[in-house]
Amino acid sequence: MADLAIVHPAAGAALGLLAGLVIWRITAELARLRDLAPLRGGGFWLALAGGFGALALWRQGMVPQGAALVVLGALAVAIIAFDLAYRRIPDELSLAVAVLGLVAAWLGDRLIPALAAGLGGALILWAASALYARLRGREGVGLGDVKLTVGLGFWLGPVGLVWCYMGASVATLVLALALRLRGPLADDPPFGPGFMAAALVLLMTGVPAI
Repeated sequence: MADLAIVHPAAGAALGLLAGLVIWRITAELARLRDLAPLRGGGFWLALAGGFGALALWRQGMVPQGAALVVLGALAVAIIAFDLAYRRIPDELSLAVAVLGLVAAWLGDRLIPALAAGLGGALILWAASALYARLRGREGVGLGDVKLTVGLGFWLGPVGLVWCYMGASVATLVLALALRLRGPLADDPPFGPGFMAAALVLLMTGVPAI
């Protein structure tokens, strides 16, 4: 047992670093193809991917769901970095989250609830965003966040997605306060970083039943 306590986190860290490196290079290429400035801080973000991978396999063990969670962590790191840098989320990364979420849902024998959460949650968020834009005259949650909801709904299910919305709102508020300390905000902070962070916390600690 003591050996497994070392082997699982080590394997998770290695997988997280490998997945993180591959996804980071793809993400950097996506930025280049969109004529955006180069992504910076790759070493920091890769360290986060490796650290999350270690925690994920320490928690989940060497099972397919654990490996999928490690890869999701690497995708989350790339999405957070991209959204913070450019205030947008590439469709390619959202699609990867969705495909991986469907695989995880199938492995966990919860495919129908996952589909309902992903598609229904995205529809609700899109409607709320459209209403906000109509009332306030400016965009609230971006379309990229709506697309990301599909994949995270596949991962979390209906109840988990509701908790994720609440956690993401708190995380985004904290981010706004942190950015406010650096000076006046030209715009609202992106929702994607808090959304992904809340999802990872829920998946690591367990989605509440109510």
